[in-house]
Amino acid sequence: APAQSLFQQLSVFAGSFTRDGAAAIASLSGPELLDALQELLDQSLLQRIETPAQDDANAPRFFMLETMREYGLARLAERHELAVVEAAHASYVRDLVEAAEPHLLGPDEQRWSAQLDAEFGTIRAALAWAIVHDADTALRIAGALWTYWVLRVHVSEGRTWLDRAIAAGPNA
Repeated sequence: APAQSLFQQLSVFAGSFTRDGAAAIASLSGPELLDALQELLDQSLLQRIETPAQDDANAPRFFMLETMREYGLARLAERHELAVVEAAHASYVRDLVEAAEPHLLGPDEQRWSAQLDAEFGTIRAALAWAIVHDADTALRIAGALWTYWVLRVHVSEGRTWLDRAIAAGPNA
């Protein structure tokens, strides 16, 4: 049951994620979380990605096949837990991008940019959810990413997300 619940919760990640990401949204922690992650790996419900730069920020990374992800999201919705897990996911993304923002210009730029690159699918998913459900979080994520979008030449996409977040705000 713990691994089944974790599988469903991890389905909110659109792309790869780290143990820290899993811990931020999971109802499990510590050894229980690690055991459940290992069980999901053993059952091939999660895949492990070995990254070239094995540092604490991005290793190891895990991902779920899209069909498995869709199944997990459907089970979360059936259990009426989807909104709670998506809110935790958006909070995790907000905290991640706000932590990255001051490091995007300076000696740690490559490491932080690479981490955001790896998380980009999940960042988009969190932004899409937040624009509909939590405009403040959407604005904070979009604002914290501005330097990243400029550095990665995603200015047009960044502006679109910022415009959507501003339009969703209370003063729109």
